[in-house]
Amino acid sequence: MYCKNCGKKLPDNARFCDRCNMSVRKKESRMELIEELKEERLARRKAQAVEERLKKIKKIKNKRRKMIASVICAVIALGIISGAGVYIYYAATSEFNQPLEDVPEITDVPKTDKPTAAASAGNATKKPEINSDGYIVTRLGELSFAYPQSFAPDNGNKDMQLSMKDNSGDATLTGNREFTDKDAKSIMKTYADSKGGKVEESLAGDKRYTVTVVNGGKVYHRTGMVREGTETYYEIVYPSSSARKSVYESNITYMDSYFKDE
Repeated sequence: MYCKNCGKKLPDNARFCDRCNMSVRKKESRMELIEELKEERLARRKAQAVEERLKKIKKIKNKRRKMIASVICAVIALGIISGAGVYIYYAATSEFNQPLEDVPEITDVPKTDKPTAAASAGNATKKPEINSDGYIVTRLGELSFAYPQSFAPDNGNKDMQLSMKDNSGDATLTGNREFTDKDAKSIMKTYADSKGGKVEESLAGDKRYTVTVVNGGKVYHRTGMVREGTETYYEIVYPSSSARKSVYESNITYMDSYFKDE
């Protein structure tokens, strides 16, 4: 059954359209028509009241945001002015203002090719963030992602945003973002067809999918999220006969649950 007013598809036993609130049932009597018209009018008034309430709340929130932004700008400006005043005062009264001839000459500075400790600390690689479950936390585009500590960067695939290899086994882990005009179900089917073999698990909604394919002695698992014309996904590949198969399966369960939009 379809609404004659807005065209939305409705259940056969529906009395009103949940989009436009119009009655969709045939009227058996004048009194029934009057009662349903009253209900429609009441529903429209309630919807209008809710809409006006939301507009009022939005207006109040916008006013608060502007007020908070004004206060923050004022505090920042006051801090800058105070800092400039302190700097000018000390610059005019400290030893930085003494005549140049009174500054002692610096001689016999030892030459060295080795970087200082401060420079070495500045060039040190940033340590990865590890969560309470022992997984390394990162991001793929706008999505949160976590992977096992046994995986280390692998430069073999530079086209990927994430390219890792398991140091304790022979699994690979990649992740990337790609433009797409397809939905999650279509992407999942295309991926499964490209790998061939047996699909052991597949699940797809409007925006998210996950699929596991076994073929050629390898297990291919991929989970992706589609939003606003962009697909973000990760893929793990490992031998089906690997001694760490149960470990990888446990890792996949965790990574799938962590792979989300916060």
